[in-house]
Amino acid sequence: MDVCGNTLDHTDRHIRRIEAAYNQLSQGAQYVYEQMEAKKQISGDWVRNELIVSANAYQAFTRQVWETIIEHSKTGDLHQVHKATQVA
Repeated sequence: MDVCGNTLDHTDRHIRRIEAAYNQLSQGAQYVYEQMEAKKQISGDWVRNELIVSANAYQAFTRQVWETIIEHSKTGDLHQVHKATQVA
């Protein structure tokens, strides 16, 4: 929020990609939760597959967030701090 001026432009392609990655992550978690709540019979392979899908969605989400932070913080010092934080 700080690097975007405390407002989000929902037409910005970076913000749309963050929202899409977040929605995928959120919907995946909701689906797994609903399956567990319904006490459906699930296999270990299914759980592993869902964990892989979730891990990929989480990586996409964090990558999109950092790309946007770095893109919007073009001033020298702030850009360097964000870049170093991303690497860490």
